[in-house]
Amino acid sequence: MRRKSYFLFYFLLMSVLLVGCGGKDLTYEGATDNWEVKYHINENKENKDDIGMQDVDIQYIGEDSPTTLTFSYVSPTGGSCELYLDLDENGKTSHSPGCLDEKRPDYKDDSFKVSIVWGEHEEKIELKRVN
Repeated sequence: MRRKSYFLFYFLLMSVLLVGCGGKDLTYEGATDNWEVKYHINENKENKDDIGMQDVDIQYIGEDSPTTLTFSYVSPTGGSCELYLDLDENGKTSHSPGCLDEKRPDYKDDSFKVSIVWGEHEEKIELKRVN
């Protein structure tokens, strides 16, 4: 009986610790005629002011894939970032960490806009929350 009590206590303790450790994963996706973008954010549960780990996956789906691009984001509060990225032979690139260095004013936003510039072209892409 005592052994079962220890096991039950240990199981409950580990369950509470595991649930409390992780953050919420957010995924945003968007596409145009030329690009598909997936932006992943792992919200930091311990510090709500920290946006947490993030990465961005970009795929060129148009004709004649470029070799480089500039990915940028401007927040409503004036913060911004730019990433200069190389595409592989399949028109794909991934980057971690991502580009957001501050929380959006309402982190429950269902979407935000990014920009991709390649050569003489620029497209604005709305990334919508999918989870």
